[in-house]
Amino acid sequence: MAMLLTLVAVMHYSVVATALLRGVPQDAVNVTCEFLNHVRGTANFSKELSLKIEENSFVASESRYRTTEEVRKAVRTYLRAEAAVGRHHSEGEAMARAGEAAKAANDAEEQATKAELRAVQARRRANHLVESISRRSHSILTSFKAVLIVFNQTEADEGSATAVPYNCPERDVQNVSREVLETEVKRMVTHLEPHISVPRQDIIHRLVHDVGALNDTAVLSEAALRDTMAAEAEAKAAATNTIVEAIRGFKDGIESSPPDDAEGEGDERRMATLAIVCLLLFLSG
Repeated sequence: MAMLLTLVAVMHYSVVATALLRGVPQDAVNVTCEFLNHVRGTANFSKELSLKIEENSFVASESRYRTTEEVRKAVRTYLRAEAAVGRHHSEGEAMARAGEAAKAANDAEEQATKAELRAVQARRRANHLVESISRRSHSILTSFKAVLIVFNQTEADEGSATAVPYNCPERDVQNVSREVLETEVKRMVTHLEPHISVPRQDIIHRLVHDVGALNDTAVLSEAALRDTMAAEAEAKAAATNTIVEAIRGFKDGIESSPPDDAEGEGDERRMATLAIVCLLLFLSG
């Protein structure tokens, strides 16, 4: 049914074009051609922008994964150091600072996870909008070709009843925004409407809305990526602080142990301290 209605609309517009097109001044046709080039540009630009949004999503996921690894490193180091020094010495200032740093790393991971989710949602929305923009731009171009018969028009047959003396040269349009498209729509309607009915204005307005929504989605995607990477940097710094303070707390705990006896246990304790510190550094690396 929808295809039948489309066919009827195209036939109707073609008949109208035969009667009215020759009364359309050249400047109106030129403005319309520029509008149509922008419509073509929306389809191409939206695909490129969608690829960038998709890339942001993947980079954000990789950043969040690295953040998780940093948090695991921080928590693992803290717990091992705490177990090594014992309950009494784990209450020291250095171990307390290590615990705070580990918590800060965990908080950063939560922020990274939320930002990653926003990046993924932006990617899904972008995919939906690109499909809509592609479908609507195609519908608009098809309707205007039926009415004006101006796109890619070669030599017109002047003896034909439907001969059209106009031609729309294709021009690549980059960075199509809602504001630019709105301006082109207004110019086209102002120049063309006094001479011929502008087709599919409902779809044109929806296309403008979709282009604006895609641009907004791209902004959200970039912000989500920045937030994810910032959280990763915070987690990495917090993990480093956790390791440093945990090792310091472990050393403080050993050094505050009871005095050595004459059997040389102090040397053994220092050697054990050195070995465990080296082990912590290795495991946290």
